[in-house]
Amino acid sequence: MNASDAEFSARGKTLNGYEDDINFQGDYMKNMANACRYPKFDIDSMAQTFFDWEHTKHGDIMGYRDHGHKSSITGHMAPIHPVKWTEEFDDSLANFAS
Repeated sequence: MNASDAEFSARGKTLNGYEDDINFQGDYMKNMANACRYPKFDIDSMAQTFFDWEHTKHGDIMGYRDHGHKSSITGHMAPIHPVKWTEEFDDSLANFAS
């Protein structure tokens, strides 16, 4: 195990809650992307999307799927489905792709 792996392993044992988990995952992804020269993309924006999703989920555990989020890759906002997910029984591709 190299030093970076040991540091992340030790840090992983100290996480306390979903915010620590999201920050840890983002930092780990940045470390891995740099190590393998992966093309740059906005990992902090992705982490913010997870924070928004998690906060929405805490506000309404049954309604968090009714929200759209911005893509960290394209910058496009996901459309909000016109029917609440708890009331939508048509799970066909045609329904969700329209």
